[in-house]
Amino acid sequence: RLYPNAAAVTISQAQPMPMLDSGFVDGTIVPEEDAIGLVPDSEWIGWLTDMPHTMIAGGTGTGKTTLSRIELYERLNIGYAGIVLDPKGKNWYGLPVFGGGRDFEAILSVLDQLHSEMAARFRSYADGERVFQPIKVLVDEVPDIMDSCLSMTRKMTDGRWSRFARQLGSLAREIGMSVTLMTQSPLVEDIGMNSAMRKNFTRIALGDEAPRLLREERDSKRRAALQDLLRGQ
Repeated sequence: RLYPNAAAVTISQAQPMPMLDSGFVDGTIVPEEDAIGLVPDSEWIGWLTDMPHTMIAGGTGTGKTTLSRIELYERLNIGYAGIVLDPKGKNWYGLPVFGGGRDFEAILSVLDQLHSEMAARFRSYADGERVFQPIKVLVDEVPDIMDSCLSMTRKMTDGRWSRFARQLGSLAREIGMSVTLMTQSPLVEDIGMNSAMRKNFTRIALGDEAPRLLREERDSKRRAALQDLLRGQ
């Protein structure tokens, strides 16, 4: 099925991805009133949708879902197709949602297929192709997905999550694949990535998680300025 302003998504691999057969359901986004009082949306929505990969971190009720829905909505309206991996199985504008009921095997299976799609696009890019159907992949409850790959002794027994994460590199924009991760912590180490992968993500920390992200800022003047902005909010 076609999404608004988007071409069909073609997947070429031995095990085809699940069909993207749910239509995009238009809807009105109504953020919490106190979430829009500081900066006009015209000043940050364009910036948000221009980032190759995004990590949105925060505790329950801090606005992760609201912000993720805004980004996803904007991406769909500029021609992206969308896939959602969500153990809670929420509705995301009628897009295909995998993993509802905490079916982590279904999520890992789709990640494996997305990894194959990325690899195929990288090969095509190396051969000179420059036009790809853009796809937004939204992944909720990332720590739980990572934990499903670990044994009782916290040993990695399933490499599908880490393999997918490692492939999210600097060519993501060129091959048309964008990923948004929703998690509790803004630190890449907490979701099974190493610090070298940090540069691949624009990280946004909400609520009480913001100070944790600020502590990583190496420029002391910038860190102090950001702390001043946070004070009292």
